[in-house]
Amino acid sequence: MIAVMTYLKWLFYPILALFITQPTFAAPIWTTSFGSQGTGDGQFDNPTGITTLPTGEIYVVDGNRNDVQIFNPDTTFSSKFGSPGNGNGEFNLPISIFRSPSTGLLYISDNFNHRVQIFNPDGTYSAQFGSFGDGDGQFMDHYGITMDTVNNKFFVSDVGNNNNPRVQIFNDDGTYFSQFGGFGTANGEFYSPMSLTFGNSQLYVADYFLNNIQTFDENANFLNKFDVSSIPSVYLSRPRDLAVDNAHDMY
Repeated sequence: MIAVMTYLKWLFYPILALFITQPTFAAPIWTTSFGSQGTGDGQFDNPTGITTLPTGEIYVVDGNRNDVQIFNPDTTFSSKFGSPGNGNGEFNLPISIFRSPSTGLLYISDNFNHRVQIFNPDGTYSAQFGSFGDGDGQFMDHYGITMDTVNNKFFVSDVGNNNNPRVQIFNDDGTYFSQFGGFGTANGEFYSPMSLTFGNSQLYVADYFLNNIQTFDENANFLNKFDVSSIPSVYLSRPRDLAVDNAHDMY
């Protein structure tokens, strides 16, 4: 059995839900849920990102609240960090969160501040990289963030300004390394790369408007792609997020 954490985002009544399901398209088995609509501790207004620690703590990013809430393994509220603004540790529409398995640091895409902020596990601010623009190492409208843990490279997807959607690659210290993509429908090109993740030494990129998933190797070479709406007996459209497990199953 595989435990899968999923969440309802961009909805009016966001509630986190934990499912346990077989690595197929079998119906999920309901386990528990927590949260309700609101701005109080333990409530959600627009949950946009989630990650967990090996010890079971759950971190939930909220794009409207502009904060990150931390929950205990039993889903009770523990603490929170962040507030609206553009200073260190402040947010303006945070979206994705990624935890480095080697350092434990948390990397959060701070969308409207056009940067990625780095935090310690206790929520204290550590560093940041990025600025507004479409140059190397800059962001226009970035969403997803993930890491190639073998080569210690970070990958950040940027929808751009409709003419330069791309994925940028950064060293683990936040310095710019390279990029790939560009506007179009050919292999390796994007319209709106919303989310990305590493699995089985491959990078998976979900394109919201092209309705597809593309895969690349660790050197950003195109490998394959498929239309999510073409999966038999399953209706999928406009992929916003995805995850891949060690059994090559995609969620």
